[in-house]
Amino acid sequence: MLREIAEYPNSFGPLGPNSERIETDRYTLCMGPGKTWNTVQRQRMRPDEIDEVLDETRSLLRERGRGKTQWEVGSSAEPPDLVERLLERGLIWDKDPHAVALVLTREPPVPPPEIVARRIETFDEFAAANAVQWEAFGMPEEDVEEGRALLPQTWRDTVSVMHAAWLDGERDAA
Repeated sequence: MLREIAEYPNSFGPLGPNSERIETDRYTLCMGPGKTWNTVQRQRMRPDEIDEVLDETRSLLRERGRGKTQWEVGSSAEPPDLVERLLERGLIWDKDPHAVALVLTREPPVPPPEIVARRIETFDEFAAANAVQWEAFGMPEEDVEEGRALLPQTWRDTVSVMHAAWLDGERDAA
């Protein structure tokens, strides 16, 4: 279970406002508040089911006015060659096609005293922390604009807790 949580965190976290998660035996489709914030995770299907799953996920997205998604294929996905099979069907690599998830097995060292990390307390801190994440993940400008427009509602209605870190008084991480 820990491996699945590390590979597919969106499949396990609390849902925020205007978010939806559809879980089936073959995949989990996670949809966030933004129209492009979609991902297919936890794939467990037979090779002969791939086309059906593609059609099904595309239909679910279209029904909700969403035009695209990404597939986050972890090392435990079935079939083991799912990435190659999806590429054969016309899916394309993301601009940053590989990600690594880590799980701490022991407490990390104490950070230097000039770094302050704490929970976000104000809307301005929330907006600035999101800007740090958008830049760090190289979000396309249209996604940043959509995210920026959703910030007030997300701040008001979110069930998530966000933290940030400051180095010498400047926001450095979120």
